[in-house]
Amino acid sequence: MKKNTFIVLLLIWGFQVLGQNKQSISELLDLAYQNNFGLKAAALAVDQKKALIKGAFDMDKTSVYYSYDQNNLAINNVPIRVFGIAQDFKFPTVYGSEKKVKSAELEIEKTNYDILKEQLKEEVYAAYYELSFQKNRRTILEHLDSLYKNSTSFFEANYKLGEIDYLEYLKIKSERRKVIMQYQQAVQEVQMATQKLENLVQIKNLSTVDEPLERLFLKEKSLSNNISLKYAKKMESLYDNMTKKEANELLPDISLEYFQGTNNQLNSNLIGYQIGLKIPLFFGGKSSKIKASKIAKNSFLAKQEDLKIHLNQRHQELLSNLKQITNALDYYEEDGNALQSEIRKTARKKYEQGEINYLEFIENLKVASQIQLDYLTDLNAYNQTIIKINHLTLKSF
Repeated sequence: MKKNTFIVLLLIWGFQVLGQNKQSISELLDLAYQNNFGLKAAALAVDQKKALIKGAFDMDKTSVYYSYDQNNLAINNVPIRVFGIAQDFKFPTVYGSEKKVKSAELEIEKTNYDILKEQLKEEVYAAYYELSFQKNRRTILEHLDSLYKNSTSFFEANYKLGEIDYLEYLKIKSERRKVIMQYQQAVQEVQMATQKLENLVQIKNLSTVDEPLERLFLKEKSLSNNISLKYAKKMESLYDNMTKKEANELLPDISLEYFQGTNNQLNSNLIGYQIGLKIPLFFGGKSSKIKASKIAKNSFLAKQEDLKIHLNQRHQELLSNLKQITNALDYYEEDGNALQSEIRKTARKKYEQGEINYLEFIENLKVASQIQLDYLTDLNAYNQTIIKINHLTLKSF
């Protein structure tokens, strides 16, 4: 008695452990964020841009020098040995504009990371619910396959007894073969969907939670907060800051120099310094860069408007598709589900009362199963469309 109790407890514990190994969609998303190398590369690109911000205040190398010139005489008519230090600076506003450019580049890289993360999320959601669809579809076909499999011997016996003719027997065998092929295909589809999800999450031997396929919810229909438009705004800011930086480059550079001179007969050092400005006299090169920067911004603004058009067009197409699929789902949930349930109930009742034969009974069950399969197909198409709308991104620049 104690031994049997121990075995039962062991089995219960084993099933609990197996259940714990099944991953939900939220767990798979966390794993994908951790493991995906494309996302890791994007995160490193963000870190790189952060590190480069300090480089906005990068100055030219400091010049430290010593000079001796026999023509350079002190008041005692003895040549002076001169030790000096010199440094060139850009105009202060140039460093500020450079920092703004690099900060804008950092924001773009952050948004690019968010876009890649959103795209990965879309792919994981799509793969997860595709797998859920295939598993539910496999379950229905497995039940149908078992029904035909269990009835094979019954049909063969009836054929030998002459209760069904040869044509009916061939029809039954054909239907049986068709169901077998559908079920085998469903098994392969589950395997392929699992592999696709494993590749996205980048783990092996993945096992998802078994659950009925249900409708997903539409998050929002407005495009005002779309991440692709946020990316475009960041790009626009970058072009503005680049133009300002080029304009600041026209300002003069500043030169500072400090030096001391001495010789063996002087009791003190001779101190000197100079401050100078490096003024650009030829503006052609810089002016052309400013002009090119403005043209680049205008070109981008045109691309931005094109992005908005394509984004809105894609959004409307998906919403239109969703409306069509919704009508099919509403029909099933209002009538189709009750219809397939009534077909099963009526077929069983008529078979038990002898009003239909076993072949007709199975054919009715197959019709009911096909209604369920059609609903699953529509539901999967609905969910896949919802996922595309909820995670819609476009980036073409």
